[in-house]
Amino acid sequence: MLQMHAARAEELPRIREIWKTVFGDDDTFIDRFLEACPLERIQVLLEERTVQSFLALLPATLVLPDAEPAKLDYVYALCTHPDGRGRGLGGQILNYADYFSRTRWARVICTVPAEESLHQGFFKRWGYREGFTTYVTELDTAALPGVGEADAIAALDAAEYNRQREKLLAGLAHVAYPDAALELQRYICHASGGDLCRVTVDGVAGVAAVEMENGRALVRELLIRPDLTGRALALIA
Repeated sequence: MLQMHAARAEELPRIREIWKTVFGDDDTFIDRFLEACPLERIQVLLEERTVQSFLALLPATLVLPDAEPAKLDYVYALCTHPDGRGRGLGGQILNYADYFSRTRWARVICTVPAEESLHQGFFKRWGYREGFTTYVTELDTAALPGVGEADAIAALDAAEYNRQREKLLAGLAHVAYPDAALELQRYICHASGGDLCRVTVDGVAGVAAVEMENGRALVRELLIRPDLTGRALALIA
């Protein structure tokens, strides 16, 4: 028999087990996330009273230039224990989370699939449709322009990064996050050797969220005037 509900404290050890098995994250990160995320925002699916799938619903806001902001839930860490795969359990918890989110908190639910195949297959099959796109590109640092003498890069705390981010995105359609979400991103950046940063090029300020991965800088977000992007990346490098 299947059951779905908001997570309970006694289910956290099983959630940790599944998380580590599927994603391979260390205990410190998993514990930090679970301590910060209210249990009611973690949805679980049980089969024969054992958690097999779960996901978290992270609060955010969809900001639109010509409409009222809409509360949004971001689907995070959706996973199913390997023993439970192949039977549609992930889709069922995703469908339940959509219902739960709409009746409790949000008008919009979204996620960023890890792979294009998930986008076109799994999520599309469960009613999701494309609302925005992301892209990945690799740059050789040797191809970047030079850095000006007055150009600068400095670390920011999560609240200040968020304030600067919203200033840069004013008037544009975007997803706005609570400071707590940026604090989690800052922790992820720090754990890899990166940071949340202010980048200043020709006196123009921008922001960047930078992680490190296998000796490369992984820029999760870069917001600055488009013509200054190359020099901002040079600063990050």
